Amino acid sequence: MRTFHIGGAASRIAAASRVEVKNQGTVTWVGVRAVKREDGCNVVVSRSGELVVHDQHGIDRERHRVPYGAELTVNDSDEVESGKVIASWDPHTHPIISEVAGKVRFESLVEGVSVTEQVDDLTGSSTYLVMDPKSRRGATSDIKPTVEIVDGHNKVKAQHQMPPGASIVVNVGMSVGVGEVLARIPQESSKTRD
Repeated sequence: MRTFHIGGAASRIAAASRVEVKNQGTVTWVGVRAVKREDGCNVVVSRSGELVVHDQHGIDRERHRVPYGAELTVNDSDEVESGKVIASWDPHTHPIISEVAGKVRFESLVEGVSVTEQVDDLTGSSTYLVMDPKSRRGATSDIKPTVEIVDGHNKVKAQHQMPPGASIVVNVGMSVGVGEVLARIPQESSKTRD
């Protein structure tokens, strides 16, 4: 007798990547902290938060969790129509977002020791992939690759330690704005395990 399995690793591809409201009402941010990019888009920088849609009587009609890095197309207390997409995100990676504007500086990014450079054959652009410290030997296992954001006087405004597997998408000297992606970390669920 043959059996069939429905689901599995390939079904993970259809992961949620946006919030589309089903009801007309007012959106309230609950536990959501966001920064506004130059283009006016709000980017979530809190680890847990929800967008709640209330009807005209103040009754909760919908609750939607929004992940870190989600882009919001609404502000707190905005009115929305049914069918409007109010949030979207990349379901296959976790971004690392800059909460300040400035220039990029690398600390402890050593080619072949803490990172490997990957060049895209089509675009010619390069990214750095953070190596697992377990694969390093001796004193180099203590190196912590860090992306720093500095002001015009080279004073550090923010530091982001890069975890193993992170793909750094910015380069030294590059200007970044508030809400921009510095690196992306692949999600485990997006990898096929078959």
